[in-house]
Amino acid sequence: MTAPRIPLWSRVAFLVLLPFVLYTAWGYIESRRLESRVDAIQQRGEPLERPYPRLTSETRQAERLYRAAAALWVAPERSIEERNSIGRVSRENHWTPEAVALARQEVLANREALEFVDRAAALPFAGFAPGTSYNYRAGDLMNLGHLLELRAAVELSERRFDAALASFYSEARLVRAVDSLQFGIESGMAGRSVPMFRGLSAAVSGAGPDPGREQLARAFADVDLDDRLRMDFMARRVSLLNSFVDGSLARYPANPFVAHITVRQLDAFAEIIAAATAPWPQRIEAVTAVGRWPLGFASANAVESAALRSYTKSIAGQVQRIRCARLIASPQPLVLVDPFTGKPLEVGNCRL
Repeated sequence: MTAPRIPLWSRVAFLVLLPFVLYTAWGYIESRRLESRVDAIQQRGEPLERPYPRLTSETRQAERLYRAAAALWVAPERSIEERNSIGRVSRENHWTPEAVALARQEVLANREALEFVDRAAALPFAGFAPGTSYNYRAGDLMNLGHLLELRAAVELSERRFDAALASFYSEARLVRAVDSLQFGIESGMAGRSVPMFRGLSAAVSGAGPDPGREQLARAFADVDLDDRLRMDFMARRVSLLNSFVDGSLARYPANPFVAHITVRQLDAFAEIIAAATAPWPQRIEAVTAVGRWPLGFASANAVESAALRSYTKSIAGQVQRIRCARLIASPQPLVLVDPFTGKPLEVGNCRL
C-alpha cells in the first residue's frame, strides 16, 4: 500500500513555520533557565534589586551636602605639563614647593566644595536619595577625595598637622558616599576605588598624640569592609538584572540569545560570589580560579581570567589601604589581616 502523498503546500508551510517553532522553544527553554537562576539567588537571600536608602533629616542633609560639593568642584585651568606634574607628585607623595603652590591654587578655587564636604563628614550618611543620580557622580566624588588630599598636602607643608588630620577625616568619611554608589543604586556607574590617603603617615607623625586621632581611626574602621569583594560583585549582578526593562527582566528577556548570555553571566557571578567567601588570601586565588569575567560573554579564556585577577587584586588593595590607614591612625595597637598574606598587617609595610 502506497503512503499518502503529503501536499506540497503542507510541506512548504512546515518548512516556513519550523524556524518559528524552534525559536519559540529555545526562548521557552532559556527563559526557564534564567528564571531558575533568579530563583536560586532569591533562595540564598542575596539581593535582586537596588537598595533605596531611608533618609532621616540628618542623612538627607549629608547627601545634599555631598551632592552640592560634587556640583561645585571645579578643575583649575592648567597646562598639560602642570597636570602631569601634580599628578605624578601626588602619586609619589613627594611634594616640591612648585607642586604645593599648584595644590594650594586648586584648594582655594574649591573652598565652598571643601566646606560642604567637611560639613557632611560630621553627619551620619545612609546614601543618596532616589532620583538624584547622574552619570559622573562617582567621578566627581573621587575628585573631591583627591582635593582633600591636596588640602592635606598644603597643610603638611605649613606644618599644620591637626588641620591635615581633619582633612583625612573628611576623606575617610567620604568613602561612605563612594561606597553607596559602588554597592547601591548606582552600582553600574561607580568607579571601583576609594581615596588613597597619601600623606597620612606624615600627618599622624607630626601631630603626635592628637585627640582627633581616635575619631579618625573610627572613621577608617567604619569603612573597613572585609566583605568588600563579595559586596562589589553582588552589586554588579544587581546592576545586570536591573538593566532589563522595569528591573524584572520584563519577566525575562524576549530574545533567547540575550537570556542565554545572561544565564552564563549569572552562573559566573554565582561561582565568584561563592569563592569570595574564602578567607584572605585564598579568596584572591579562589575568585581568579573561576576564570570568567561575569560581564560580557562570560567566557573562560586567558583574557577574562587576567581581568578577573587584576580586578580582585585591586579590591584587595582597597581593603589593605583602608586597614593601613586604621593602623597608622589608631592610638592603640590593632591586629588586622593583610588580604594579600593572611597574616597580621604591619605598619612598616604601609605606604601612606
